Amino acid sequence: GEFLWQTSVVGEAIGTPVISSSGQFIFLSHNSDHTKGTVTAFDAFANGTIVTQYSTAGPKPPTANAPYGPLTIQGSNGYDDVYFMESWYEGLHNNGWLHKATISPNTKPFFQFMYRLDFSSILKPVLGEGRRRLWLTGRKGTVVGWNEGDSFRKKPSWSTEMEWSFRNVSLPITAPPIPSLDGKILLLPSATNSFFGIDSVTGDAIWKDSTGDSPYISPPQISKDGRYVYTIQSRDGTVTAHDIKTGRRQWQFSCTELTLDIQCQDTVEADFAVSPYGDLLYYVDIFGTVTALYVDDPKPTPSPTVSAMPSGNPTEL
Repeated sequence: GEFLWQTSVVGEAIGTPVISSSGQFIFLSHNSDHTKGTVTAFDAFANGTIVTQYSTAGPKPPTANAPYGPLTIQGSNGYDDVYFMESWYEGLHNNGWLHKATISPNTKPFFQFMYRLDFSSILKPVLGEGRRRLWLTGRKGTVVGWNEGDSFRKKPSWSTEMEWSFRNVSLPITAPPIPSLDGKILLLPSATNSFFGIDSVTGDAIWKDSTGDSPYISPPQISKDGRYVYTIQSRDGTVTAHDIKTGRRQWQFSCTELTLDIQCQDTVEADFAVSPYGDLLYYVDIFGTVTALYVDDPKPTPSPTVSAMPSGNPTEL
């Protein structure tokens, strides 16, 4: 509890600060007036001194500033990469650059443009193991991926559109994807109320589950043994465990089981967590109620609702 240092920046913090593998640098994405984005690097070894600030949009269209989305970082032994996207119009715009900061020991972080996409994003990029793969999501339920060996400065290896909303086809995906532990399956929601498992190398759908009438906001979590993916539907707080390979619903839990009220609404907007041993799941609803679930040895539900492929038609949200 000992106070060390404090530093202020302008604007609203976007996402969670990320820390370099050496522990020296802390990076924060923050936006002013929803138009001017800045990524600030602090030196934790020098009482939070600001090392550098980056506030530049991609060269096309020519503009001085752009709003930024959350950051993602990966690396080791002081060599790290930080990636982030431009987030024009809350992810509804048809233009956005991927940016990168490179970190090396005893050097100032170096920022650069990577690639221009035909969407912006409000979610952090997702890196595969070893920084050799990268996935992004955006408007119209779009997902793109770069495979191992492909340059992140060039066109993505593949691109696909998941289900999009009938009411607004530009709606973006609102929860970031997560790769399975073996890296073969990418797990993510669409822009509607469906959840998918797709091939992480081709973008082809492996399974789809239309789980109800509530969208996803919280990122999914994977069980410690890599067999199941846990999701929470934000509107009613329903927790579902899916078999990662098949999409089969192993079990579901909602506030109905606690209150016997079929109209209960335990809305969940925050991230949730799985314990280090993988046997407990914790989530908090908007009323401040903390719920703990024992998730070890899940029992299958009697009637899973899984289809093999995503629908090619718009879905009303």
